[in-house]
Amino acid sequence: MSKKVLPLSFLFVFFALSCAWAKTSVYYNYPAGSISESRVYEIFNAHRAALRNCHSIYLDQIPGAFDGLSVEFTVSPEGKVISFNKPQGSEAKQEGIGCAQSIIKNLRFPEPDLGIATLRFTSDLDLMVDPNAVKDQSLSRNSIRLLHYLPQKLISANVEMFMPYYKKCMAEQSFHGKATLSWTIENSGTVDNVSIEAPSGNEVFEECMISITSKHNYPSGFERTQASRILNVK
Repeated sequence: MSKKVLPLSFLFVFFALSCAWAKTSVYYNYPAGSISESRVYEIFNAHRAALRNCHSIYLDQIPGAFDGLSVEFTVSPEGKVISFNKPQGSEAKQEGIGCAQSIIKNLRFPEPDLGIATLRFTSDLDLMVDPNAVKDQSLSRNSIRLLHYLPQKLISANVEMFMPYYKKCMAEQSFHGKATLSWTIENSGTVDNVSIEAPSGNEVFEECMISITSKHNYPSGFERTQASRILNVK
């Protein structure tokens, strides 16, 4: 039985779908840097009224209920916002998040130390507190948090190391088309929640790809990081 060989037009295209900036930006190659949370807090505190108003706009659309509002964003080495996480939730919640994003994207931040910095802003409006009663109070210190996600380049390097085994899965099942792998990298560096979307419906192929991805091993100590890659074979 002859060995199956992939065509010369075998092409892999990788996208970091959890971080849209990584698709085209040179910042993809930067490490996870540090930034002064105190200085970032001061910037947000100066805009607390407008940011709280964004949350209020959302809450006004869900009378009698309460839901928090948070925005994750990435700051470039120059101190500019280069990306936001994809908004999740109802249309009303996305409107509130979009309002906050429109404020944050125009802010200038301290330059991160050695890399890019990802932060999360969480609105400090509380279920038990009248928004009008806190509008003049300082922003909660807990509203700003620096997030050390695993750098995307480290994820890609890991995928590259396992590429011969991915190719073997594809060759053995004569796979052609686009397969999207998604997984979660835990704080320990281990992998969880691996899934695949592929048009073939070939369970053997899908199980092979999932099995390989589950064997990835990453550095520990980072925030729980979502990863996704597209493998396109033409």
